[in-house]
Parts: sequence; structure tokens; C-alpha cells
Amino acid sequence: MKREILRKGFLIIETILFVLFIVMDLFHTDSSVVKYTGIVLCFLYSLAIRNTEGSISFLFTLFADYFLLLRNDSYLLGVLSFIIVQLIYTFILFHRGCHLLLPIRVILLAGALLILYLLKMFDLLNVAALFYFSLLLENFISSLTNKENRTLSAGLFLFLCCDICVGLFNLIQSGPVYAFASVMMWVFYLPSQVFLTLGQDDAFLNLLLKKKQV
Repeated sequence: MKREILRKGFLIIETILFVLFIVMDLFHTDSSVVKYTGIVLCFLYSLAIRNTEGSISFLFTLFADYFLLLRNDSYLLGVLSFIIVQLIYTFILFHRGCHLLLPIRVILLAGALLILYLLKMFDLLNVAALFYFSLLLENFISSLTNKENRTLSAGLFLFLCCDICVGLFNLIQSGPVYAFASVMMWVFYLPSQVFLTLGQDDAFLNLLLKKKQV
């Protein structure tokens, strides 16, 4: 019962923060603190339900968003933090029987590096960003094999949509697509983190139920 109340309270507050930052963005007001608060809340919820894996992943998400959102100047540190986040999700999915074979992972990364080379954008930040994106893509595809937890898949899908917008935002830098991507990044991102939080909560509950049955 307490967990259910906590979950509902979490969703209500996240919804309020979501609407608030959209309104602030429409009026061109800095909404960074509001957005970051939404991620802090995900971390606190994971702590409250004693989800160790979730807490660690959101701790590094907080690091990443601190560098990318609040400071907005330490992009490499932010991307490296997100790589750790995705490696944690890879670990979570692997131990739940949802993972791709190693050759597919190598193909994804090799393809990403080839694209960088062809575009003459082969530097440390871009390599790290594409490595991160390949991990995220792999984790999303892997999550689809788990039919018991579509919430986690939804979170990774929205995460993917967010990062596609980030890529468009950084590559195009003008025009309607740029404007769309700049707005939609966080419209996708905060819900993705909420879905990932709830998906890990569902997985944790399912694991507890299975242990009780045994």
C-alpha cells in the first residue's frame, strides 16, 4: 500500500514538473532547474523503493545532466556518464535474459565509427557519443525480448527519441527541424526517465514475487 501511494505521488509530481517546464520553455524562461528536479526525483524514488541498480543508474544520470544541462559546458563528461548509465542497463537486461549477441554489438559500434570517419567528425567526443548511442540502441532492442516489462522498453524508446533530437539539434542548428528537436528533446527525455524508473520498479516487484513463490 505504501509503495502504491509513493508511486502515485511520484507520477503526480513528475507530471506537474513536466507541464511546468513546457510552459516555461514556451515563454522562453530558463527551465533547467525544473528539468533537473525531475531527474533528482527519479533518483530519490529509486532510493525509496531500495532499487540498487536503479539508484546507481540515476546517480550517473544526475552527473550527466549536471554537466550537459546545468553547466552546459562539460559535454565529454556528460556523455561518459551516460555511457556508464547504458552499461548498467546492459547489465540489468543481460541478467534478465534480454541481450543481443556480441557480434551485433560490434557491428553497431563499427557502423557508428565508420559514419564518423566518412563525415570527418572523428574526435573523442563524437566517438564517445556514438558509442553511447550504440549501447542505447542495443539496450532498446534487447528490452523488446522481455514481454513482461514493456514499461522499460517504452522508457528506452523515448530515450532513443530524445537522443535522435539531440543529434539533429547539434547537426542542423537552424530551421524548423532544429526548432522541433530543441523542443522535443526534454519532451521525450523526462518521460523516458519516468518510464525507466517505473519499469525498474516493476521488474524489482516481479523478482520479489518470484522469490516468494519459490
